[in-house]
Amino acid sequence: MKSPKPPPSQKQRLLDFFLLAAKKLFDRWDGCIGAETLMYALKGPYERGWSRGLLVDVGANVGKDASDLAMIFSSGFLYERIDVTDPSDDLCVKMGPKPSLWAFEPNPENLRPLTEQLSFTQQFMTRQGKPFQFRVVHAAVSSARGVATFLHGGSFDQVGALGNVSEKRQGDWAALKRTKQSTVEVTTLDHFMGKGSIFLLKIDTEGHDDRVLLGARRLLRARRIRFIVFEVLRGAATTGRKTSLWRVVERMNQMQYRCFLMTRTALIPLWGVWWNENYERWKTWANVFCGVADDPALFHAYVGYGTNPLTLEFALAHLKPKNGSAPACTDWPECTAV
Repeated sequence: MKSPKPPPSQKQRLLDFFLLAAKKLFDRWDGCIGAETLMYALKGPYERGWSRGLLVDVGANVGKDASDLAMIFSSGFLYERIDVTDPSDDLCVKMGPKPSLWAFEPNPENLRPLTEQLSFTQQFMTRQGKPFQFRVVHAAVSSARGVATFLHGGSFDQVGALGNVSEKRQGDWAALKRTKQSTVEVTTLDHFMGKGSIFLLKIDTEGHDDRVLLGARRLLRARRIRFIVFEVLRGAATTGRKTSLWRVVERMNQMQYRCFLMTRTALIPLWGVWWNENYERWKTWANVFCGVADDPALFHAYVGYGTNPLTLEFALAHLKPKNGSAPACTDWPECTAV
């Protein structure tokens, strides 16, 4: 009689779960799971005052995601007790975080609808007592400053990208839509941000997201960017170049950021023993979420996003700050102890 097989270890159960979740993502090409999916999980850490850095949207297009960011992060959920002389007055007043949003967009024909969208949202939220500030920047963001050619298909185009006409290749479906080109200023986040800090950086630059991160190395090394969501295009021909997911996340890991593949059921870790070579081989259009290692805000965001006991197991075993400390907070003047 054969003895029963021992139950799989916690590590193996997590590896199997993450691989299955990733396979479903790649089978569906479900890149629609992006920054907006995380907004409510990040809202708690933001409002509790762990950081009041900027919200930055690189590749804002006409402002759909930027508008969602502004609406969610300007809506206060926490109340504060105040002293009143009239007992009939409210003792608790809702605290509004009053966020600031910067939207970068290189397509000149998208600037007007982008500004109009954010202005409309600002007026709507201000009437509800939930104001926010915004700034639209007409520039591309990359790894170096300068001037470049931006290929696009006019207003509301979502597949514009830095490049040149010679990069158009047979089978490049996105290039067929890029019938116009404009000369644009190119900047880096390191240069543009100065001494500022970013709470959430959302990047969607059609295959150039890794270059945006390269241009933010000083900010990243100083841990002045709390959370990041960027897009990865594997096997897509939108810019004539492919991005090595492993190279990007390993570089982030060396700078003490932990990155996760975003799926509907879980945020899949992409460092150390959790990396799977299939993630590099499989063709996909997806988004990656990164946060500072040993940051309590990352632990809270991961748990808030999780959908089952396995994700909670992973967070408790691998994301919980050691000894209850919050070393990442030392670089954030606004950070307060939990």
